Amino acid sequence: MTASVHYPLLCWPLANGQFLGRLLFTPYSAMESGAKKLRSELGARVKRELIQAGELFPPPIDAPQLKVVRVTISPSHRSEDSSVLAPRAVTISIPAVWGQSDDGYFLCVIPDFDYHLYVYEAKKIEATVLAAAVQALAETPPEDLYRLALRPLPTLDVITVRFPDRDETADARAERLLDEGKLAAVADPYPRPRAVTHRKGALPEAAWERSALVEQVVLELTREYTSLLLVGEPGTGKSVILADAAGKVLRARRDDENPARRLWHTSARRLIAGAKYLGDWQERCEELFGCLARLDGILWISDFVELIRAGGHSPEDSVAAFMTPFLADGRLQVVAEVRPRELDAAQAMLPAFTSRFRRLLVPDMDRAQVMRVLDQLGLYTAESLGVTVGPVARQTAYRLMDDFARYQAFPGKVVALLGKCIERAKDTGSTAVSPADVVAELSQSLGMAENLVRDDVPLTEAAIRSHFAERIIGQTQPIDAFCQALLQFKSGLCDPRRPIATLLFTGPTGVGKTAAVRALGELMHGRGSRFDPLVRLDMSEYQHAGQVERLIGTRTSEPSKLIRDVRERPYGVLLLDEIEKAHASIFDALLGLLDEGVLHDAYGRVTDFRSMIIVMTSNLGAEKGRAIGFGDAGGSNRYLSSVREFFRPELVNRLDHIVVFQPLTEEHVRAIATRELGLLGRREGLSRHHLKLTFTDGVRDLVVRRGFDPELGARPLQRAIERLVVAPLTRFLLQRPGLEARTLALECDGERVYVR
Repeated sequence: MTASVHYPLLCWPLANGQFLGRLLFTPYSAMESGAKKLRSELGARVKRELIQAGELFPPPIDAPQLKVVRVTISPSHRSEDSSVLAPRAVTISIPAVWGQSDDGYFLCVIPDFDYHLYVYEAKKIEATVLAAAVQALAETPPEDLYRLALRPLPTLDVITVRFPDRDETADARAERLLDEGKLAAVADPYPRPRAVTHRKGALPEAAWERSALVEQVVLELTREYTSLLLVGEPGTGKSVILADAAGKVLRARRDDENPARRLWHTSARRLIAGAKYLGDWQERCEELFGCLARLDGILWISDFVELIRAGGHSPEDSVAAFMTPFLADGRLQVVAEVRPRELDAAQAMLPAFTSRFRRLLVPDMDRAQVMRVLDQLGLYTAESLGVTVGPVARQTAYRLMDDFARYQAFPGKVVALLGKCIERAKDTGSTAVSPADVVAELSQSLGMAENLVRDDVPLTEAAIRSHFAERIIGQTQPIDAFCQALLQFKSGLCDPRRPIATLLFTGPTGVGKTAAVRALGELMHGRGSRFDPLVRLDMSEYQHAGQVERLIGTRTSEPSKLIRDVRERPYGVLLLDEIEKAHASIFDALLGLLDEGVLHDAYGRVTDFRSMIIVMTSNLGAEKGRAIGFGDAGGSNRYLSSVREFFRPELVNRLDHIVVFQPLTEEHVRAIATRELGLLGRREGLSRHHLKLTFTDGVRDLVVRRGFDPELGARPLQRAIERLVVAPLTRFLLQRPGLEARTLALECDGERVYVR
């Protein structure tokens, strides 16, 4: 069995993070740069003494308690024949530690005067301490009185020293395994098991070109009992630096006095997952922090700002707030990763928490450093994985990620891309990653059409116009704007500090503004993409000032739909439909988005829009004239002036193009009806049974006559087709089950469509 003794420790916090401690019933006192380091130092001294003595010397009291008595006294300077009192009295706090002794009495220790007093009743302890303190202070020089008056109040802690006997090994091992099991339920030990790090296609957690930062992290975590923040953008290598440092920390301490230390990697949500009742997660965290302290472990948090969100309704009752006292007195050591903007937000919300961390900046890499990292990666994959990643493939990966993944930093984004290529090569039995493999992987992962990515596949203006001509009828301005944006993007001449393009579509209702944006999304993502080509927000749902929080999220909510969608699909088209219906505060939130291509939420987290085309639609100006008509000449100026009157100049100046959609002519409406009727034949109920569909001009004319409204444009056409054409076609098919491989002719008798 393991015998233990418990020594009371009085600990005074001093300036500059220093702590002064006095271990009662021993001759030891010390001053260290952290409470945890102080406890370790004094505990080690007592343990060495007990081992040398060969027996235990337990303190004479159990369950020590702290009593602080305040004494007000006038300092006096005394000589042989006189005494001079100071003009003002001072109040001094005198700490006393007391507890019940083995003989049933109460022993009270006053460390300031080395007094040990026995008291027969607990209620008389304060009076006894007060009397002894007054007597001792009367004999104390004035300079010592002032020093005592200025010192901070101490805290009482207990240092437990285990004195092992020869039979303790199994018990100690069992206790350690129990603590490790509790931690493993919510955190992953680092370094990770060899089976995990050597799975098929896995890349090494090696911080190439970051050796100096790794050594600095190791130094901080092994020599300083402080918590550490790695500050840098995503992709700069914060995680791999910590993973590399974890192995060095584990190997740095291998003796009996300093056992091996391990990092335990987790997240804020994982720490409190499953807690149902008030106080559940606090109790769990306190138990886990105790396990970490006994194992001398370090907690690694990857989502630092989430600590302030998780656990409560405000920063003051969050996991971060609960951690703060553990960090302050050295009972918990944490290393975490954070972006600079997130750190600024966290500092504003909970400064007491962030001030407990030392900060280490992880800067971006330049191109030469990134290429050296990729060279190291190429050597590793060839030697250890049997997959060759040649110089051309590496350079292709760098160029593509530089062009198309502006929302991430090097080297992380290019290493991640090549890692997917290597894993795919291992799965398919290939021994090399080619430039074409890199292009295909990027296209699939981002949902990009390959003709926008591949240099060997041209993207011509004619091809773009042909795509839109099939989908946008009666409009030339939006096609011109799309051509310019896409060709500029393909050539790599877009401003990397802004979205690909920012457009405002205005004009009458029902002329194809939303359909044009959908056609743009289809072209950018290509056929068969697993991504929805469009992120769409109906801005009529943001008509109040408070709803700006719905757009970017709040401190107490999950990320908004816009934030979630763009983080999942950082490349594509964002449609802000009917933008004029949003509240003016929404426009203020959009200024930074249109100008810099980024949006910051309440926690400083960044959502990047620089790989998107942002399109806003508006019907401003339609109310000043005919909403739509055949040949509404001169309407463009009306819509442009309405836009400039309604929106502030700051927003208008951030737009690349204001595109005015023209009213539809009768010829345009007939062409739209012809296209929509032609698309009916592609519906699954017909194509599955190999049924072809034809229609007469009379059918088209009926749909145009019933489905076109001068005030609503072509939008009601689809409803008219469903009512006039799809409904009788449905009845016809249901009455003839098993009909296969036929041509069905849609005809019209003037007011009714029938199938022949």
